[in-house]
Amino acid sequence: METILGGLFVLMLTLQAADLFLPPGLKGVLTWNFPGLLWQWVLGAVIAERLARRPPAPLRPAVVLVVATLSAVTTCAAARLPHGILLLSVIGPATYAVVVFVASSMRFSGGRALRALEGIGVRSYSLYLTHPIALTLSVVLLGPWFGQQSALLAGIAFVAAYLGAVLYFALVERRFLYRRPLASSVLPAAAISEVGVPRLGADVSGPGTGL
Repeated sequence: METILGGLFVLMLTLQAADLFLPPGLKGVLTWNFPGLLWQWVLGAVIAERLARRPPAPLRPAVVLVVATLSAVTTCAAARLPHGILLLSVIGPATYAVVVFVASSMRFSGGRALRALEGIGVRSYSLYLTHPIALTLSVVLLGPWFGQQSALLAGIAFVAAYLGAVLYFALVERRFLYRRPLASSVLPAAAISEVGVPRLGADVSGPGTGL
C-alpha cells in the first residue's frame, strides 16, 4: 500500500507540473479529479492499516487538541501565502493524516466535551457533503447585508454549515447506518454508538475483529 501511495503521489506532482504548460481550459482537469486526488484516499488506507496492525499507545486528549489546533492554524497561515492553495493541496492531506492518526490513539475519558466531538465525528461525512452549499448560500444571501469579509458573516456561515450537516445526517445519512452491529463477533456491543459506528476509545480487540 505504501508503494502505491508513493506512485500516486508522484503522479499528483507530475499533474501539478503539467498544469504549468497546459492551456487554460485544461488546467486542473486531471489535478483536481480522480487521477490527482486518489493519493489522498490511499494515504487514509495506509493510516488505517498501520492502526490495525499495531495500535499506538493512548495519548491524552490535550495532546490531540494541541495537534489539531496547530494543524488548523498552519492551514490558515499557509492559505495566505503566495500559491498557498497549491501548497495546501500537497502538504494539507499529509497534515490531516497526522491529525487522524493522533486522534485515533486518543485516550477517551468520556467527558461531555469529548462526547460532543464524537457526535461531530459521526456526522463528519454529512458536514463534508453539505458545508460548501451552506457556506455559499450564506455568502450569497447575507453577504450584501453584512459584507463578505465580516466576522459576523463568518460566524453565521460556520453555524449554518453545522446545522446543514445535522439536518442532512438526520434526514438522509442516518437511514443508511446500522443501529446495531450485524454480528456480535465483529465488534462488542459496548463499542458501538447509537448510530452503529465504533465509539471513540472503545476496546475493539478480540476474536473476529482483526485487531
